[in-house]
Amino acid sequence: MLESRSVRAGLHQFFSCRGIALAVETFWRLGHREITVFVPQWRQKRDRFTTEQHFLNQLEDLRLLSFTPSREVCGQRICSHDDRFLLHLAEKTDEVIVTNDNLRDFVDTSDTWRKIIQRKLLQFTFMGDYFMIPDDPLGRNGPHLDIFLRRDDRWAPVTPPPLRPPDLRLSSQQQPVYAQVLQSAPRPLFS
Repeated sequence: MLESRSVRAGLHQFFSCRGIALAVETFWRLGHREITVFVPQWRQKRDRFTTEQHFLNQLEDLRLLSFTPSREVCGQRICSHDDRFLLHLAEKTDEVIVTNDNLRDFVDTSDTWRKIIQRKLLQFTFMGDYFMIPDDPLGRNGPHLDIFLRRDDRWAPVTPPPLRPPDLRLSSQQQPVYAQVLQSAPRPLFS
């Protein structure tokens, strides 16, 4: 499933919060529930080049939005490179990044990041209020979108665990099963 994404939207002059919401809605309708949107923290401030910020508030309320660090010092904005957050999370979760940035600055950083950029980058376009993604994200000879959005380890055959009676006692080192499931759930990404 698709659980890691990055989206930037706008008409070249504006940062469109509506575009991010449309992208999230598109993936939600496709059945993907693990979504993280990365946005620089300074986008929280009122800005004449940022439109419809209430969408960011809604995404934050839904816990789909993460802000990347930024601050102002003596009137100058200092921001962490948000693309690094995308790549670090994609490396940890083996998920797809949705962005129109080609991430060229990071191709030579590591073999892992190069593979992510080559195989896990999903680009998009807007047609009015329609967020559109290609059916063939890796080109005409690549996989269909449905296959592209699946995690690689989902192709591995599933081997059922060996049958044994359950141990109903919890040792001091054991955690309840629900805690283990929550900790092993993949972390998503989106910007």
